Amino acid sequence: DLKAQASDALHDGDLEGAKALYQQILVHGAADSQDRLRAANAIASIAVQQAQPTTASTATAKDVSPAPQAPPQPLKPITLRLQPQKRGFFGKQPDPVKLELLPIPGGTFWMGQTEAEMRQLKQEAGEEKYQKFFARELPRHQVTVPPFWMGRYPVTQAQYEAVMGENPVKGKAFCWTGKEWEMQQIPAKFLGEDRPVVGVNWDQAVAFCQKLTELCREQLQGGKIVLPTEAQWEFACRAGTETAFYFGDRLEPHQANYGCNQSYNGSKTADWKQVTTSVGSFPANAWGLQDMHGNVWEWCQDHYYEDYQKKPKACQDNGSIAWTHEFSAILLYSDEISKETRLLRGGSWYDHPVDCRSAHRNFFPPLPRSSSVGLRVVCCPA
Repeated sequence: DLKAQASDALHDGDLEGAKALYQQILVHGAADSQDRLRAANAIASIAVQQAQPTTASTATAKDVSPAPQAPPQPLKPITLRLQPQKRGFFGKQPDPVKLELLPIPGGTFWMGQTEAEMRQLKQEAGEEKYQKFFARELPRHQVTVPPFWMGRYPVTQAQYEAVMGENPVKGKAFCWTGKEWEMQQIPAKFLGEDRPVVGVNWDQAVAFCQKLTELCREQLQGGKIVLPTEAQWEFACRAGTETAFYFGDRLEPHQANYGCNQSYNGSKTADWKQVTTSVGSFPANAWGLQDMHGNVWEWCQDHYYEDYQKKPKACQDNGSIAWTHEFSAILLYSDEISKETRLLRGGSWYDHPVDCRSAHRNFFPPLPRSSSVGLRVVCCPA
């Protein structure tokens, strides 16, 4: 009850009320260690939100998005209970695995890179690298996103195995050797029930969503589990902010798991973990989502386009519509990039902070598997 009340208070914008409830969880005798850790992270996130304005100090007036609007009948959090397929010792049935879906209010926001980010990126990367890696985040444009639910964390190995009956982390994928990326067995240090599943290609991610929908039809009340569209992902990540990260214009080592051996915009540096961390280990954004910056790249529905220049109006009017070749009949890709390439968002344990920004767009062919790529799910109402 305390967790549900705290989540509702946070969703309704009652930061003080949510903080008080999370503090009760910290001292509650029945709370387990994971609940206490999440409560502590939530309190830390609330402190960050209370200390910062909700809009960017670097954004111009025309760049500031309208405040997200709650739907007439606000969505409530959903907790899916997944029954593991494998039995334990003596045939004992293991406890259900939970997958939390948090409500994301609908609204209109500015999608893409701000002028302040452009200046900072050109200063740090230079004009040539900027055009190659970051100009794809332009032009900035407004998108309206209907309400939906999004996974609190990236999909964990326990969740994936409960649905699909296997753990891809026990297989092969492209792995960082310290010098280059090579196809090999994923190192054992990536294993862990509460760590993100990695080594999942786009087709496997879609299959997971379809199977999860089938298993949880009654709990979803007619809703459907899918990968997020690129617009849904950025809208949810920003949670009303206009800064490079939902923490502000810098990303610090205590806020996320990323390649923190390199600085961005004057951020501190630290030892690089070079491995995923347990989900929920870092502070949440204003809507309760965690690990949106770093840890693992997250697949999106959309095909990759080299910029937003020809984005269909329908995708701007409704951010739950993915920009795909089937939808728009537009093919925009170079000889080096396959037309089937899909979008990735969020950065990973391997990537420097410049690649973990809310606006940054990455892409990857749908079939290869990587130890830096996982997934997060959304649920669209019936």
